[in-house]
Amino acid sequence: MAQTRTVAVSGASGFVGRHVVRALLDAGYGVRALVRDMGKAKRTLPVGAESLTLVSGEVLDPAALTELCRGCVGVVNCVGVIRESRGGLTFRQAHVLAVKGLLEAARAAGAERFVQVSALGVNPTSQIPYQMTKFEGEQLVRRSGLAWTILRPGMILGEGSEFIAMAKQWTGGEAAPFIFAPYFTGQVEDTSVPLGPVHRVEPMLQPVAVEDVARAAVIALGSERATGEVFNLVGPKRVSWPELLRWIRDTYTPGSSVEPFGLPGEVAAVAADVATLFGMKHVLPFDAGMARMGSQSSVGETVKVSLELGLTPREAMAGSH
Repeated sequence: MAQTRTVAVSGASGFVGRHVVRALLDAGYGVRALVRDMGKAKRTLPVGAESLTLVSGEVLDPAALTELCRGCVGVVNCVGVIRESRGGLTFRQAHVLAVKGLLEAARAAGAERFVQVSALGVNPTSQIPYQMTKFEGEQLVRRSGLAWTILRPGMILGEGSEFIAMAKQWTGGEAAPFIFAPYFTGQVEDTSVPLGPVHRVEPMLQPVAVEDVARAAVIALGSERATGEVFNLVGPKRVSWPELLRWIRDTYTPGSSVEPFGLPGEVAAVAADVATLFGMKHVLPFDAGMARMGSQSSVGETVKVSLELGLTPREAMAGSH
């Protein structure tokens, strides 16, 4: 009887991680899952599965990472934070130091492959801390000497989405600002005339189903064509923020009349910077980076994913998740 190939998953009880764990088990892999909170793990992971082993520990603990990667042929890193919070990981800890430790543990364990779940829009010129540290983590993966694949998903929708949970509170009138569902807008200057006006720009999105992100990670682990490649993961449909928020409203809070309302992203970012300066970083429900990223379009093409991974992304907004 062939021995089950085992894959280590970090951030296993998070939104993306829990779906990656299930997809790996469905594909016949054994899984060693790193979890911080056993209670949360038991609520979100199929703990009764024979091929699933939970490893309790912190992603910055070398001993926990050694135990996680023991006997594994590959690693899928799903650790990430969209905003720094009290008592939580910083961007550098989550996106750089955690990656460094995982790579070291993977090499020591003799793992063959490493799949890094990054983010759409990551680039070397960004001044946004989230994107800067994500890019730095990607560079560590590229230089690791392992057979690596980097996945860059855009807006991810699906069961367990924290964004959908938050937007449901907005559209249901259960959370501030209560009377509208906020989003950030961009701006572009009309350069056709001197001192031209600044126009508001509605950012566009291509939401991707979390199941497709998980499936891409599983395919990448077993594909030589995916080695040394970066894949943007987006859905087939481009929508505006108002369209997305109205879909969430109509799907999850039917009967609500709450409408989306755009806030200038750069103005919101400056407000967040001022709040941070005065020691009130956590007063606003967003930081400057979130405001600036939210005011940018998050779109891409699906051709490479289709040709190289054989994955045709589904419509993420087709129904209730």
